[in-house]
Amino acid sequence: MYKLVWNRQLEQAAYEYVEEHGLGVEKFGRTLYHKDYIGFHWVGDIFDYISLIMKVVPKELLSGLNKWKDLIETLVILLWLLFAMPVRYPVKEGDHFGAGELATSIRYEIGCYSNVMLSICFMKKAPYQPRPFLEGAACSSCPTHCEFFMDDDGEEVEGELCVPPDGYYNDQKAEAAALENISSVGDIVGVSILPIAILLMIWWIRR
Repeated sequence: MYKLVWNRQLEQAAYEYVEEHGLGVEKFGRTLYHKDYIGFHWVGDIFDYISLIMKVVPKELLSGLNKWKDLIETLVILLWLLFAMPVRYPVKEGDHFGAGELATSIRYEIGCYSNVMLSICFMKKAPYQPRPFLEGAACSSCPTHCEFFMDDDGEEVEGELCVPPDGYYNDQKAEAAALENISSVGDIVGVSILPIAILLMIWWIRR
């Protein structure tokens, strides 16, 4: 499974979805669709706000409160995923399962639009997999390698998530440029049609 990276185009897709449909609470737990992307509801910014509030808490109380906050946040995420994950395998081709799509091992990009309570997140569609995870030890099927991070003691430790493929950021920039070009062409077409429309309107009025 890959470590997720942020994608601005997917963030834009989430924003567009909310602009068109709102938060879509009536579809909570189901898969959301926008353009060629699939999305889902996720935890909002509430835990970030709680962390900000906790900065004013006395240090002697902070340690215990942090443990409880982390525990509750972890439980919420686990229950959210368990609720969304498919219960029968192999997964039927073409089926999607909301927030459970986070567990698909070959995805590594995500983008969200958030408020305090809820987020709308989108990911790219992935090739069919009969199971979300691939069998084997962590990172054993990585085309790259496992991520490394620094633990609390300052030692470098190998994680259990794959590093995204090389060049993914260049791919993202190319996608953004392509979208900008499409938008520019649309603007040019709109500008070129406008004078013709005005002339036709004047002609119609003067008939």
